[in-house]
Amino acid sequence: MASAKQWSLPDMDRALEWAGERNGEGISCTLHALGEYATSRAPVLAMAGQYRNLAESIHDLGLDANISIKPTSLGAIFDRELCLEMICDLASLANRKGMGFEIDMEGKGLVEASLSVAARCAAEGYRVTLALQAYLDRTGEDLSRLLAMGVAPRIVKGAYLGDTDDFEEIEDRFKALFITAEAGGKPFDVGTHDPGLIRWICRCMEERKEFVTFGFLMGLSDRTKTRLVEEGWRVVEYVAFGRDSEAYTARREKYLSDLAKLRRKPAP
Repeated sequence: MASAKQWSLPDMDRALEWAGERNGEGISCTLHALGEYATSRAPVLAMAGQYRNLAESIHDLGLDANISIKPTSLGAIFDRELCLEMICDLASLANRKGMGFEIDMEGKGLVEASLSVAARCAAEGYRVTLALQAYLDRTGEDLSRLLAMGVAPRIVKGAYLGDTDDFEEIEDRFKALFITAEAGGKPFDVGTHDPGLIRWICRCMEERKEFVTFGFLMGLSDRTKTRLVEEGWRVVEYVAFGRDSEAYTARREKYLSDLAKLRRKPAP
């Protein structure tokens, strides 16, 4: 079982250092400050400040790195207007600094709020990516909405509680979402460590490598990341940092446990 140290880094300085090392290997990074479910204004403002510092540092260091936020860390569960204000402000900053900005999806009760925030960012002219989870029944319709409003999707299987936990069904849903995103004619991201899905995506996109970015977690599939880079694919590694790692680590360990029960393994 992977340890918390493998899944995340202790602080922003180490994350920035790590991103520089990965950039040297041809791998981009998406940096995420750990912390979820804020219930008052003070931690929201502190988190927003941390992300501002992160964006400035990425720019100053010339890193190939993006930032990713979770709406609950910026007030989504107690003040939607504050959350919207903070996210739009950070999206604006990221765009000005020339880096990507992603809204990471959480539990299904927050999907509509996350979509609304993404829509507002797009309406303001900010480039933004939103993660979409294949295990939710609503995601096909949500993907069509995203594509219509010009928001780039990142298709993932999902790490919270979904509408199905059938592995093969989720895999089929992922493929259907992928086909819809590809038909949109614009670049998009995928996040998976499933070796079968990775092979399938490579076959589908062999002649259009510039349209898809493979996303992986720090701590998994390092050989696959390197191989894909060598083959000319764009690869980004999701790097979480901070002391509040319990929930994040628990989801990663559940993922490996669920795979083991199915006698499956992530890509090496």
